[in-house]
Amino acid sequence: MDTTSNAVEPLTWTVDLGAALKQARLRKEWTQQKLASEMNVAQPTICNWEKGTVGSPDVSEVKRIEELLGFKLTDGSSPADGDVRTDLALWLRSQIDERRETKTIAAMAAEADVSQPTIYNILNGSVTAPQRATIEKLKKYFGAPELPEEVKEEADVAARVGELGEFREFDPHDKDNWPTDPGVYVLYDTSGRPIYIGKSRNSVAGRLHDHQTRFWYKAPLVVRAAYIRVNDPKLVLDLETVLIKVLGHQAVMNERGVVRDEDGVGAFGNAIKEGQ
Repeated sequence: MDTTSNAVEPLTWTVDLGAALKQARLRKEWTQQKLASEMNVAQPTICNWEKGTVGSPDVSEVKRIEELLGFKLTDGSSPADGDVRTDLALWLRSQIDERRETKTIAAMAAEADVSQPTIYNILNGSVTAPQRATIEKLKKYFGAPELPEEVKEEADVAARVGELGEFREFDPHDKDNWPTDPGVYVLYDTSGRPIYIGKSRNSVAGRLHDHQTRFWYKAPLVVRAAYIRVNDPKLVLDLETVLIKVLGHQAVMNERGVVRDEDGVGAFGNAIKEGQ
């Protein structure tokens, strides 16, 4: 008797399904550990399923996940975004909520020595890879010896740029936390558009100090920033050149030829001073 018609189609787990699983979990505001406990599996198992490249849940496990999270993973749709979009945001929100009755976010930010915009950008998912120093300050303030594994993994993956290093985000208006490394940096406007690419062979903070006197270096034109540490002076110039060429018209302040000192001379010839 032919029973092939009753055979269950094996589930093919993909990176997209892993991403949908993470999105559905975050929409429910569950940590990987919470989902792992409900599924009676280890937290690293959930981590691997969300990566979509190592291991996969079987059909019965997928059904259980869908019941727990209230979303059908296998119908090809994506879950709607919830209030929390990253594991870092989920962790930070939980820490803040424990103290919100007695302290405002402004007070917590001041005591942690982290700017309010940084806190809000982490919470809304705009910042996924803050500087390591920022993470350490938050850990110290909230008394967290270690971050959850998924938070560390998420931040490291978001920051990693192959063999070059890490692309870390920071508040361009928080002078005390400007990066002092040499490297290449990007300034973003309120929509997340990169509007300026710069470099320094000495200190990114030194270049930002020069920028802060310019008419354009203020919100809403400049609200976020990120940088990658690069020690090789030639590589600094090459990387800046590539980024400016790739971003083209988006990097509007580079296109306008805003003034740049000797350390920041751009890739497209002589700098044009503002107002000329």
